[in-house]
Amino acid sequence: MPAQKKAWEEWRDIVQKYDPTRPWISADGEDDGDGILPTTVGHYGDMNSMKRWVEIGKP
Repeated sequence: MPAQKKAWEEWRDIVQKYDPTRPWISADGEDDGDGILPTTVGHYGDMNSMKRWVEIGKP
């Protein structure tokens, strides 16, 4: 997972550098990248998944 976390951090930094006006950055179905990204994205979840995404507290 360290490589994935590094990729999320790099993605966040690239987006913030080249588009600082963008208030959101997301990955494809990776929740919020272990807290690294400012949004939560989930795909094809059941009710438990949806509850978890809401509990993260991010758009």
